[in-house]
Amino acid sequence: MLCPQKKTAKLQLAALDNTTDKTAPPAAKTAPPAADATLTNIIKQAQKPGAGGAMPVDQAFVFELSAIDKGMLNAHWIIQPEHHLYRPKIQFTVKEPQGVTLGAPIFPTGKIVDDEYFGKIEVYGEDIDVKIPILQSTGLKKLVVETEYQGCADSTGVCYPPSNKVRS
Repeated sequence: MLCPQKKTAKLQLAALDNTTDKTAPPAAKTAPPAADATLTNIIKQAQKPGAGGAMPVDQAFVFELSAIDKGMLNAHWIIQPEHHLYRPKIQFTVKEPQGVTLGAPIFPTGKIVDDEYFGKIEVYGEDIDVKIPILQSTGLKKLVVETEYQGCADSTGVCYPPSNKVRS
């Protein structure tokens, strides 16, 4: 699905012919070729793949994971306008070291929508922070966490595949 686009072009139009001489060739009464070329370029630009399409997932949902202290992580998403993340599709998994577990994430309250793919579901359409408790963190020097999330672009209808980010 393409979004409406606005393009501006300067076109030189042929002068209105009020003469009675109807013997002039039709080409003399048309716009100059340069004007046609400019309009053609605008049309080609609008038809290029991706024109008005969805932005890359890493731009639509900018993700950061940081430690607040030894017992708490903060996952932060900058969500672009006209995009949303699905709350149930956000998951956190410890990759290293073994034996460290995470507590239940503390999510902000989102908005319940009737989604064409998932039915009634909680979504976030603005920047969010999710707190994640670290359990059994005694002596922890390094923690590697995989975060999975998924969202959609409201304006284009594009639903992104699940994203996985590994942060330490």
